Amino acid sequence: METREETLQALSSRALIISLIIATIFSYLMAQWVKIGELYSYSTQISESVPPIPSVWALVFLVALNPVLRKVSRRLALSRGQILVIYTFTMVSVAMASAGAVRTFFPFITGLQYYSGSNPDYQTFLKYLDPRFFPKDQGVIQAAYEGAANERVPWDAWAGPIMLWSLFFLVLFFTMLCLLTIFRRQWAERERLTFPLVQFALEMTEEGSQKRGSATFFRNPWMWVGFFAAALFTVTNILAAFDPSVPHMGRDFAVVLSERPWSALSDRLAYRPTVFGLAYLVPLDVSLSVWVTYFMIKLEGVLALMLGRTTSGLTFSQEQSLGAFAALLLSSVWIARSHLKDVLERALGRGRWVDDSGEVMPYRLAVFGSLAGFAFLVGFAATMGVGVLTSSLLFIIVLGTGVVYSKLRAEAGTPLLWTIPFNVQKEALIYTVGSKRFSTQSLTVLSIFRFLTRGYFMSTSAYQVDGMKMAPAGKVRQRQMGGVLLMAIVVGLATSFWIHLGAYYKYGANVLETQDPSTGGYRMYLATSEFNQLASMANSPTSTDWNRTGWTAAGFVFATGLTMLRKSFFGFPLHPMGFALAASFGGTLWGAFLLAWLVKFVILRVGGLRLYERLTPGALGIVFGEFFTAGAWSFMGLINPDWGRSWMIFFG
Repeated sequence: METREETLQALSSRALIISLIIATIFSYLMAQWVKIGELYSYSTQISESVPPIPSVWALVFLVALNPVLRKVSRRLALSRGQILVIYTFTMVSVAMASAGAVRTFFPFITGLQYYSGSNPDYQTFLKYLDPRFFPKDQGVIQAAYEGAANERVPWDAWAGPIMLWSLFFLVLFFTMLCLLTIFRRQWAERERLTFPLVQFALEMTEEGSQKRGSATFFRNPWMWVGFFAAALFTVTNILAAFDPSVPHMGRDFAVVLSERPWSALSDRLAYRPTVFGLAYLVPLDVSLSVWVTYFMIKLEGVLALMLGRTTSGLTFSQEQSLGAFAALLLSSVWIARSHLKDVLERALGRGRWVDDSGEVMPYRLAVFGSLAGFAFLVGFAATMGVGVLTSSLLFIIVLGTGVVYSKLRAEAGTPLLWTIPFNVQKEALIYTVGSKRFSTQSLTVLSIFRFLTRGYFMSTSAYQVDGMKMAPAGKVRQRQMGGVLLMAIVVGLATSFWIHLGAYYKYGANVLETQDPSTGGYRMYLATSEFNQLASMANSPTSTDWNRTGWTAAGFVFATGLTMLRKSFFGFPLHPMGFALAASFGGTLWGAFLLAWLVKFVILRVGGLRLYERLTPGALGIVFGEFFTAGAWSFMGLINPDWGRSWMIFFG
């Protein structure tokens, strides 16, 4: 809740407007950086990291520039709140241009039309596409994939679809903002979640030290130790791409066991400095749970092979992740039930004792806005041809995933956008009852909406809770932060549509974001894989997939069991959030989390909390070091794309 003193010191409207203007300019420049670095040179996925690399560079630039501006004139210097507003704004806007957001969206709304020429099976589904939501002219779509002769975007053909889908994305983002407004006080003030990832920006912008010339963060020797360690890792890998004799670590270390059933334990130990640095900030029980439960999942594979199973996937970890997310959503609602009752009372005009003046929006708007937003999303999908019940279930899963991921970010500091059940959210609707229960039109439209669940648009909602958490530190009112977030999504969508369509009609989507232009980009592969599955289901309708349904239920039961054990036994070491992370993206996470857990455990045992806090800048320096060198390498890719492709840096 905002006190009177905080209100008096809050960011002024003038300062906020200046921040938004700067953030908009930065967002445009960053979109150009993303276009060249990711679409053209395909060297570094700068927008996929958490937080996005361009936002980190902007943060460092402003923090470094501020003392200079202050010496020239105190009026020119930016306040901490202004810097945090710009940082939050760009995190959202840059994420829209990334590999898992707008770039995933385009192939799913155009792929059926384009590839129907070479794949007759796709032609069956064209009649189910409502022309209001897609470009009508086949030539317009073909030019987007192959490049236009005049290299110009036919904006008149795209205007209608872009307006409709922009409205869809805005409502989806606003609905998530409403839901997270409802939970913010519960997470930040009642459960006192630690929000580990916001420490990065708060450490850099600590205000008292800025007035002395430079932030404490940059004067800390442990930060520079971490920085140069991460920089050395990246630089040696880059040099080894040109000269293999250079000592380097590479991306991972393969552990291969050839004999059954132990072959199920074969894996790769991924080297991810950023994941390690951020995992250091994660509570010990969560980091312990990530690698322990990941090995439990691997042992399930051993047991499956011992029982003679050969089914692809063996343990269906993504399905288990979806079950775990469902359990975490229900437990989050249960834990917050008292707070949610207060919110509902206030929304209905009865809870006058509940003060919502310090929230992003009044609780009445948050409650009824989320309901209205949900109704719009369901109606949008229903208009395209999906039944109301199916649409409702789809958006319950999608929005629920966004809420749980946001809480994961707040409590566990999950350092990747992909730590969600990204492969099965839409699939769950089909494998639980079978495709034969859906009409061909419903299956077609659901395949198009796969961009929502195969990408990570919902993961970007966590930047909303990051912004809400940072707002008080910068004396930014939550109402102001709400406006910043909404403007950021508008600017982010506009710049994303602009750079992607411009690139597609200039060069052709088939030759962008790929090392082999003959195959098309990875996003094209995702879309055609989905449409191939659609054709398969249309030709051979399926019944309930009991394997996948059973593993989803198993994930739900196991996560619920961990929740109950933690409630019943104080100090129980395993956390259901760790299991959810391990099941969703454990192959990338487990090694870094194991090392971070071990290092943090020893530090706390040897030197206690004081030593842990003293070394925290070193962990943040590792994150800064990899982000800085990755960003610098992406610039080299701008100069010579072949150099950039020789060593690709990605965060998925």
